Amino acid sequence: MRKVSLDTITLVIGIIAIAVLVSIYDLNGTITDISHLKIYYFLFAFGAFLAYTWLKFLPWTYIIRKLKLKISISQSTVMMYAFFGMGIIPSSVAQYIPLRHLSNFKKNAQFFSLSIILALGATSGLALLFMTTIAAIFVSKYITYLIALLAATYLLTSLIGMRRTQNLLLTFVNKILNPKKHKLFRFAVKYIEGLKKHSAFLTQKDILSETMLFLPSLFFEAVMLFFILLAFNQNLSIVAVLFIFGVAVELGNISFLPGGLGVTDTSLVSLLLVFGTPGAVAITATVLFRFFNMLLVFVVSYISIFYMRVRFPNTVVKR
Repeated sequence: MRKVSLDTITLVIGIIAIAVLVSIYDLNGTITDISHLKIYYFLFAFGAFLAYTWLKFLPWTYIIRKLKLKISISQSTVMMYAFFGMGIIPSSVAQYIPLRHLSNFKKNAQFFSLSIILALGATSGLALLFMTTIAAIFVSKYITYLIALLAATYLLTSLIGMRRTQNLLLTFVNKILNPKKHKLFRFAVKYIEGLKKHSAFLTQKDILSETMLFLPSLFFEAVMLFFILLAFNQNLSIVAVLFIFGVAVELGNISFLPGGLGVTDTSLVSLLLVFGTPGAVAITATVLFRFFNMLLVFVVSYISIFYMRVRFPNTVVKR
């Protein structure tokens, strides 16, 4: 008897889920909503898209200055768009591609790549949790859980960045656990040494600075969803949209799927329904938001990488 692979099972489940979604989708209701669509709000949504992508330049520039790189604004901007767009790929593997160009501006600067990815990834997650927690205070939903999660995440990020913590862990493993006799403990030593080497931008000052610098970008990303909903005559408060956006994107981040694909989408639709948005509008608004939030960002990132290779192929190294 032929075995059925897990991939096949997953594909079948996906097809069934899409079929169910299509069957319950209120096409007539959507057509009615579109007929009353306020198209000019999409111009505002596009403006928010431009704002939120460009405002990522703030935490990016903080890192570039910490590295003491002499890089022009145009080159830094292109590299920034390429870096954050590639973050859609799971585990941020593709973010190494634009960071290879760092050594064009300072010798061996590309060896800070993992430090940059670790620092910006951790602090962007902290900023999102912080913004969602503030929004939750006003909408009075799940505030206790979010505060606990924010505190735990901040504590974990802080511990990763503290040399004293890293040294204590290394001392404990080396002297107490005897890593020479156990493969697992040898791996623990290598892992802690790796964190110690690549947590260059996770001091307390760096964590707080990068977290605060991420907030404007995340705010305008949520505003983009706010304007899309207004286009469909859905007058949710900006605080409610901040909460919906924050929870959905954070769940997508935890999933480690590309751009939180599937998890963020279903979370957005579910939360919009909870806040009283009609089903057809919730689905349509989510699709449009994800076009800006994921697909367009990914396209801009690829264009940026291509532009870097053509425009700055042989940049003079400045030491």
